[in-house]
Amino acid sequence: MVTLLQRIDWSAVNRATRRQIRNREVHCPPISMFRWWARRPHALAGALLEASNLRRKDLVSDPFSGGGTVTIEAAVRGQRVYAQDLNPWPTWGLQTALDGVSPELLEAGIESYWNKFRRAVVDQYAANCPMHGTGEILHTFWVRECSCSTCKKVFFLFPYSLITLASREHGETSAFFGCSACGHITRARISRRFACGHCDRPFAPPRKPLLVRRLVHCPHCSLEISYRAAWSRRPTWVPVLVQRHCISKNREHVHFDVPAEREKRAALKRRVLPLALLDEIPQGRETAILRRGGFKRWGDLYPPRQASVLLKATELIQGCSLDDLVRRRIQLAIAGAAEMAGYLCRWDRFHPKPFEALANHRYAVLGLAVETNLAAKRGRGTLRRRLINSLRAARWAQKQIPPRGTSHSIREYEKIPRHTIVTGNSARQHIDSNSVRLVITDPPYYDAVQYGELSRLFLVWAKIVTGRKRLWKPNLRFEAVPNGVRRVTASHYERMLRSILTETARTMRPSGRLLLTYHSTDFRGWVALGRALHTAGLRILALAVAHSENEKDHPKRNSNAFATDLVIECQKRRRRVRNPVVVTAIRSSDHRELVAAGRVIAKLGHEEYEEIAREYKRMTKRLRSRRIRMPLNQPRRQNEQAKATSQSNCHTQRKS
Repeated sequence: MVTLLQRIDWSAVNRATRRQIRNREVHCPPISMFRWWARRPHALAGALLEASNLRRKDLVSDPFSGGGTVTIEAAVRGQRVYAQDLNPWPTWGLQTALDGVSPELLEAGIESYWNKFRRAVVDQYAANCPMHGTGEILHTFWVRECSCSTCKKVFFLFPYSLITLASREHGETSAFFGCSACGHITRARISRRFACGHCDRPFAPPRKPLLVRRLVHCPHCSLEISYRAAWSRRPTWVPVLVQRHCISKNREHVHFDVPAEREKRAALKRRVLPLALLDEIPQGRETAILRRGGFKRWGDLYPPRQASVLLKATELIQGCSLDDLVRRRIQLAIAGAAEMAGYLCRWDRFHPKPFEALANHRYAVLGLAVETNLAAKRGRGTLRRRLINSLRAARWAQKQIPPRGTSHSIREYEKIPRHTIVTGNSARQHIDSNSVRLVITDPPYYDAVQYGELSRLFLVWAKIVTGRKRLWKPNLRFEAVPNGVRRVTASHYERMLRSILTETARTMRPSGRLLLTYHSTDFRGWVALGRALHTAGLRILALAVAHSENEKDHPKRNSNAFATDLVIECQKRRRRVRNPVVVTAIRSSDHRELVAAGRVIAKLGHEEYEEIAREYKRMTKRLRSRRIRMPLNQPRRQNEQAKATSQSNCHTQRKS
């Protein structure tokens, strides 16, 4: 029997994947409309669909739709597709990306809205440039102020002395440095040693960032205090540097400078926040980073001026008379701009540009943050840039996604909605039994990404922007992601995968196929996946290794993470396939690890953890380096026996 994975030219797929992941937005503009994490390559999803030889009436399903890679690729090929996800943020973004809005109507609506918005907030970031006159502030740099518990003096939490290069020109030798003792900014050449221009204190040699050292160094008394002790109080931020955009003599000038007093007062002016931003940040594995940094409410993440601009954008879109599809796209862009939270965003010192607050798949709090002017005409992450991306996505969809036929001769199945996108727990799918020809999905890679906690920031703003509160509350009890803070264990992860895959098997035809991509550096994730597939009656037929990640991305850099995925092909069968076919060449230790993990769960997916781990160690004993770690984990039967033994001992002690 020839499997679907054997029909694919994997060398061509990997070449296309490497080309696309360097600049995903160019190859598929809809993904720039909303942020989601761990999106699979579109080249891979497209190759899987092409190899399946689907007919127009066949149904494709994705129970873990997430960023919507499978849904978008199926839509491009004119296939019927059913997508479902627990989190309402990606389903809202996916529905908006495939809404079929007219690009001409969207362009007119964006232009009308932008002109009103620009006139309403243009004075918020007005600049007073001593060299070029009036201008506009693009970015404001904030440093956190702290007081030493020993000498009681104030110092500033610069994570490193070099803040930014003076420009993006090739061979730039000038940069701006921050003094942790007085907070003053000095411009100097990088190649020589120098002292602060205000307090004459020599700059210390470069240190590791504060989040790595976990210590804060007082420049006055040389005392090193713990990270938590220094940041436990409510944060106090001071503007120390601005980037201005000025026009003088018909020439544009973008440069850095120390903010004027008027600019400081405008940045520090307090505004009234809505109730949604006053909600407390919940406890969690990722949100605990925010709480340790002194942020208690969602509104604490935004400088007053930036929050005011976002709220003004929300107020204007609610009062505009626009088409519903156009309004929803602008609302999505406003909610997406919330990721540029001014007290969380970081700055790339050597390629001067800001990073989003969630750029590395997690929250990070440093002593230096950058506030982006979201109303600016230029800059990364601005509302203008997001609206342009939405318009580009609409034009791409008009060209790439075929329209539905309107003639009277169309068949009955073409009257069914082509894209069905559902929000909710995929353990209950709204599809008839034996109706799905192909399932392509990628379940959460164990605890690698905390989707629910990271998306909370967007969901808070979705409530504010849309004015609808009940839609934006996902029940994280059904999230298939282990979380120690919420006491979500590996057994819960396996239980959720089992229920979702069992429901997915119900919807599949007897000859249908399940193609899933997976990798995890925790062996408990592999065991949970294998046991869930076995319980659902899905047998592994074939395995393939595909390139899936850009190893130069910030989340992957200097980390023990895979840049490849294991593609697993399954079918509903009564007998277990002990030796699945491996259709790709094994070229590295990463490939060997992934293939060994796939083979062991195909062979022993019904067994306990220790037996599967023992067999996996035997398969990989010759590997010198490994990415998959194998934590100690007692088998379930031993846990139950230990629990019963402890209960009997307690009962005996009570009797005695």
